[in-house]
Amino acid sequence: MKLLFLGDFYYAYEEVKADILALSDWIRENEYQVILNLEGGLAGSSMQVKKRGRWMHQSPMTINVLKRLNVVGVCLANNHMMDFGDEGLRETVRILHENGIAHTGAGMNLQEALKPMRLGTKEDQVVIQNFGWDVEETVYATENSAGCAPRENEHVLQRTQFLRAENPDAKLVTVFHWGFELNPLPQPFDVQLAHDVIDLGGDLIVGHHPHNIQPFEKYQGKSIYYSLGNFYFSDMRPKFGTYQFHGETANLCDYGAMVLYDSECGKTDHENLLMYDAELKESRRVLNQERVLQDYSDENFFTSDYVSQAIALSLNSTPILTKNKALNQKKLKKLFWAYRISAVLRKMRENPSGEKCYLILKKGYRKFIRNV
Repeated sequence: MKLLFLGDFYYAYEEVKADILALSDWIRENEYQVILNLEGGLAGSSMQVKKRGRWMHQSPMTINVLKRLNVVGVCLANNHMMDFGDEGLRETVRILHENGIAHTGAGMNLQEALKPMRLGTKEDQVVIQNFGWDVEETVYATENSAGCAPRENEHVLQRTQFLRAENPDAKLVTVFHWGFELNPLPQPFDVQLAHDVIDLGGDLIVGHHPHNIQPFEKYQGKSIYYSLGNFYFSDMRPKFGTYQFHGETANLCDYGAMVLYDSECGKTDHENLLMYDAELKESRRVLNQERVLQDYSDENFFTSDYVSQAIALSLNSTPILTKNKALNQKKLKKLFWAYRISAVLRKMRENPSGEKCYLILKKGYRKFIRNV
């Protein structure tokens, strides 16, 4: 099989756009089978969950777009899948099932959420598992409640061992919705888990959520793509272009990596990227350049220098988590306090006279999070 892995997908349009049609022609000409992250369910409901961020669900046109793009499976473990509670998830799964699109990463209980996606035949089978991170508002499933498969080491590693033993001849792919938004480098916290999964028999790891491409690496001969970035974020695409990163590719959020995986030989190819062209107001394929999707195979992710670099390049105020569990807990505790402070600051900005005070407090807010 030729599986094409794509990043975050959100579709709010009420028609199939021309750039989608052009991309779908290329996909079908090459007989690629697409796997992507469905960033938000296919249906909303009146039952919105309480959260910091916005609520998102897809347009009714989305299922037609997925079929046009030859999407054979979607990953559901993300921070928007449970925005509309059990009802939204249940309706999403129903629509996917009726249209012959496989899914993994969410369910009406933990057992369903951990159930992998299986593609191909016995001779050429790919097993895909998917996990999301609750620190970034992914709602975890439990034994008795709906939600997403937890990005917790215990679940991830146990499931990897089990699936490897159960499917000794299949290719095992793990997809993570992890990390903090607008971080151009992966966290050592995530890198260690990725390495552990490969050590237990994983064949490929794909990540998303930061909304920008992060480097990839070859580890033990297997590919790890820490973040594919945005695939297609509908009417929000112009907004992402306003984020300017340090480095050669300032508009990093405008790019999305497209990873082709040949399940027969186990090789990956990332020659093609998708880029949002602000002038043309469309997404189009471009060839990968070293400066966009970089090879970090020789990088030591666990040094203080790397952590300092990751902090310096990040566009947000979130910490960089490492292999130090105790220190990570302290950082996250401060982060959650900072989120509460942030809510107060946002309220303050609603009053024009509070803007000056907001700007002063914001500087201290950033130091508060990172000085651990």
